[in-house]
Amino acid sequence: MLKQKKFIVAILAAMLVFGVALTAYMQWTSEPEAKPAAKKSLVAKQKQKKTRKIRKTTRVAANEETAEKIDSQKRIGPNFTFDEDEEAKLTEEQRKLLAAIRAAADDDDLKRLRDIVANMQADGLEKVPAYIQNEAIEALGWFDKKTIPEMFGFLGSDSEDVRESAADEILDALDDSSLSDREISSMLVNMAKVLNDEDILDDAFASFMDMRNSVAVQTIKEISLTGTPTAQKLMADVIEDVTDKDDIKTFKQLDDWLQANPDDEDDGDLFDGDKDDDDDKTDDDDDDQG
Repeated sequence: MLKQKKFIVAILAAMLVFGVALTAYMQWTSEPEAKPAAKKSLVAKQKQKKTRKIRKTTRVAANEETAEKIDSQKRIGPNFTFDEDEEAKLTEEQRKLLAAIRAAADDDDLKRLRDIVANMQADGLEKVPAYIQNEAIEALGWFDKKTIPEMFGFLGSDSEDVRESAADEILDALDDSSLSDREISSMLVNMAKVLNDEDILDDAFASFMDMRNSVAVQTIKEISLTGTPTAQKLMADVIEDVTDKDDIKTFKQLDDWLQANPDDEDDGDLFDGDKDDDDDKTDDDDDDQG
């Protein structure tokens, strides 16, 4: 009987030792293998490039689809408000200004519209009712990205509604696949100088993923120095999105990251923008000369 008890105890002890050894082995094999820092950097870089290419391809496809729809439909003009209550509040001079804005858009006369808007902004938007400012933005939006400089002029309006309308038009322009990353950078820097709306800026800053690393870093620096407090605060999130790191706090660290993650040789084809507009302009000039 004693021998049987010793035998059972021995078996239990052996099973216990085996169980401990098996548990240790499973924990050891389940731990992820540490990767070299350089490997992680390469993976992060490939991930960023892939993300940017997907965004760029999506924007190109969306713009081509929109262009096809426009070609297949009759161009009907801007969607003006025509609010009788608002227009009843206008002075005779303001009604003439509103009529001039609408007429320029209806006639597809961009030069005349630009002159009208330039005079409005030079004289001071505070003198112009928000209703007329919004109608001017609607008219400018009809000409797409050609009127982006005029849109920026409305970001300084006293009316929050006007500022948001102008920002919405600029955000639409940021989705234009024909823009180069340097053009996008310029637009973001200018928006960041005047806007404090976190939602609008957050939407705009998503375009950082459409930039080469060098352009993104330079844009981050400019906004950090010249942007509104809200824009500057958002740069921390932008840096993390662009670099895939959460410990970059200084320009020096940002420069070190860029040195380790330079632009790819083939990035030029992806971020130089669409040159078709310039080619069309050259063709038009040749036709005029002929």
